[in-house]
Amino acid sequence: MEDKKYLKILIEDFESGKIDFDFVKDKIKTLTNKDIDENILQSYHGWTSLEELCEMLAEKPIENWNEIDDEKAKLLISEMMTEEISERIFEKNADALEKRYGKPTGFLHSLIFWQENITENKILEELKMDKKIYL
Repeated sequence: MEDKKYLKILIEDFESGKIDFDFVKDKIKTLTNKDIDENILQSYHGWTSLEELCEMLAEKPIENWNEIDDEKAKLLISEMMTEEISERIFEKNADALEKRYGKPTGFLHSLIFWQENITENKILEELKMDKKIYL
């Protein structure tokens, strides 16, 4: 069975009470290698559809994220700033870039959505900036 269809069945069974969260979490982890929070499964209706959630979970990550150079980073950032981009592509790009530059999850989301008039070059600068405190 296709991954997205199986994910949809799992989530629907969870929503109807046929299976518990721990079971669905383990199955999603096995199938997609992604962890999911119970709150997401209970509240995704507020920000996306079941089909989009399943596509996001089934989306394969960018391989070789550690080999992303400045040009590739700018392309991924530019794609993320496009209004028509789907949530799953945004998250896929953000995940690869945040891993590559050692930033926490949500770093790019905050930059892109909370800073006005930010450019691709400024985002790349922020990604490359080392803000760690060394003791």
